[in-house]
Amino acid sequence: MVDINFTNAPEDSGPRKCPICNSSSGEALLSISGGKYSGAELHMRKCTVCGTGYFMAGADVPSYDEHNRSQDDCLHSARRGAGIRVMLEPLLAIDRPRKGRLLDVGCGFGYVPHFWRECGYGEAVGLEGRYPDQAAFEKLGVTIFPSDYSQATELHDEQFDYVFSSDVIEYVEDPEAFVAEISGALSEDGILVLSTPSATALTEESPHIVLLSTLSPGFRSFIVSPDGLEDLLRRCGFEHVMVRDTGTRLFAWASHVPLPKIRDQFVDGPVYLEYLENLSSIDDPHIACGALYRGLKNSIDLDQLDKLADLYSRFQALTLNQYGIDFEGIELSHERQRQEPGNGGCPSWMGRGMLYAGLAQKHLGTQVEKLVPLFAAAIETLQSELDLAEQFAGDSAYFMETAKKEHKLAQAALLAQNANVPDPAHKYVLRFPKALKGENVCLMAVFAPQGKVSAATGSYINLLSEQGLSVVACLATEDSTADVDVTNLSNAAGIIVRQNGGMDFSAWAGALNLLPECWEAERLVFTNDSIIALPDIFPEFINRSFQSDADYVAATDSFQISYHTQSYFFILQGAALSHPDVIAFWTKLQMLTEKQDVIESYEVKFLNYISKKFDLSHQILFPLEEMFIDIDPDDQQRINVTHDYWEYLIASGFPFVKVELVRDNPLKVNILNWKSVLTRHGVDVEAIVAHMAPRKKQTQELFRTSLRAEWRQILRELNKVRLNAHRRRKKRRQLSN
Repeated sequence: MVDINFTNAPEDSGPRKCPICNSSSGEALLSISGGKYSGAELHMRKCTVCGTGYFMAGADVPSYDEHNRSQDDCLHSARRGAGIRVMLEPLLAIDRPRKGRLLDVGCGFGYVPHFWRECGYGEAVGLEGRYPDQAAFEKLGVTIFPSDYSQATELHDEQFDYVFSSDVIEYVEDPEAFVAEISGALSEDGILVLSTPSATALTEESPHIVLLSTLSPGFRSFIVSPDGLEDLLRRCGFEHVMVRDTGTRLFAWASHVPLPKIRDQFVDGPVYLEYLENLSSIDDPHIACGALYRGLKNSIDLDQLDKLADLYSRFQALTLNQYGIDFEGIELSHERQRQEPGNGGCPSWMGRGMLYAGLAQKHLGTQVEKLVPLFAAAIETLQSELDLAEQFAGDSAYFMETAKKEHKLAQAALLAQNANVPDPAHKYVLRFPKALKGENVCLMAVFAPQGKVSAATGSYINLLSEQGLSVVACLATEDSTADVDVTNLSNAAGIIVRQNGGMDFSAWAGALNLLPECWEAERLVFTNDSIIALPDIFPEFINRSFQSDADYVAATDSFQISYHTQSYFFILQGAALSHPDVIAFWTKLQMLTEKQDVIESYEVKFLNYISKKFDLSHQILFPLEEMFIDIDPDDQQRINVTHDYWEYLIASGFPFVKVELVRDNPLKVNILNWKSVLTRHGVDVEAIVAHMAPRKKQTQELFRTSLRAEWRQILRELNKVRLNAHRRRKKRRQLSN
């Protein structure tokens, strides 16, 4: 995942000046690392004169014409309609009769000139130097010159009433020269129309996906401010300029004569929908299907539903025929996910297409049992787009919340029809794992109340993955429809999100319900984020665990309450994975809301079920009976081995330390050396401290309480030393007398 950091930006400005106002006065703004397309770390400065954000020298960002596109990119642009409504907004906002010649500079696939011509507004041509395949342009029958304006000599004697350029200026090396050059194509009363990302979005308060989509690391050279863009246009000789800032995008209109009224709302829905209807009849399935998707989406968005049934029927049929995806009987599948941006198989709009197919079905009265899987498929497909190319998936991120909320509503409606469902919590697959059959699979229960997984938990997932396990992270959140931060989940093969409730057993049961292929795994490992894994001895522990031929393998046992195995780490394998009673246990597991009820009903009873009720074999890797011989039963019941004998276990090859032990130390055992022990075994102690930090905003007070508790422990240990010394002195005096 791309990391955008506002605090570690270097102060050295390097030789580059602001590309908008040419000022050398700037301040460090942000740094970018981990980018898939940017390579080395990038540093951006903010011009203190005009407010533009620009990448420092050495960023090696290609110019617009150097971004050559492949045929896959052409196909990608054709399928998605190239974001046509957003591009059309500044043109359609001009409140005057639409007529005249239009030049689109950087026209991509050519949708804007095609729209202009097809609507009868006048002649329209495009310039596009990035697409090498001229045949792609011919699909729309639009005249497109494969070069920039300076090389298109055929146009130099032509004049246009509108010169339009969307998302181009931020790529060029000299934006003032670019504007001056294309302005030469304007008629005397012509209007230059520009759109570009806005530097207003470059703040720490902006959502990560907004920042990433705005910056597009490795592609854009700078992000202009509203003032900077207006000043640039005026320097290029335009007396009449308007710049509108949406917070993420800038729209600019410039002319040598007074501008007409610029409307602030999209009011041309009927014209746009009619254009999409015509576009859907083009004899190219990719263009037609993309047009039907946009027609369906915008009919719902604009509440113009008179043709919804027909649009949905045609969209459903063409999607099934072209891509093999059936909205009427959809299933989750990793095979549907794209492998590279723009490649064949599944178009980039498919996640949104599933969402709007579901919304269309909802409007048309489809039964709710069909909506739940469709919205679920929309969620995991949108996430696959974010995983694949996050910086180009702003739309996927934007619609994710809607997909989750619609899925929650549909699931609730379905549950209302059946009140006896054992686990009513809202849950869904966010990242669908690849094939699990025959693999070593790990279901890891994680409490992530705000949707963020700690770096320490991410490290544990990495350790499991390094040992060949396909890890499915089962996240319990306070709001299952909120954003999930996947920063520390890059090595999780799958992600399941659920509304918090039922503790670990419900999280595991929910995962098995959503991913039944888990039962075909080689073995199933169950674990959670209540433990700190020790990297240096963890591989040997996993090897030992996997060498067992028992159907059920657990790490430790306990006599507290009654004899049982502890549930922070255990394995089901062999006969256990096909045993109908084991499968039924997890399928019928009731969601219990109290922790003690979960412990007594599931953790304490599970070993008894395995060994006696299910008649399966079991092995405990670090059993109490091997640690203590002839121990008093009363003492045995008081022992929590992972707390009382934590260092002894580590010395014996046990690779875990309980988080509760070092955070709360409820049994008041000696843990003064826990940091040094963990450090010695390769643990990042700072990450553990952050993992244990309070999740709500009483951090300072709780930190002081933690310090006081640690000091009390130190004082207790010192007091023991003092008392022992006193006893020894007393005993020596008695012996001397």
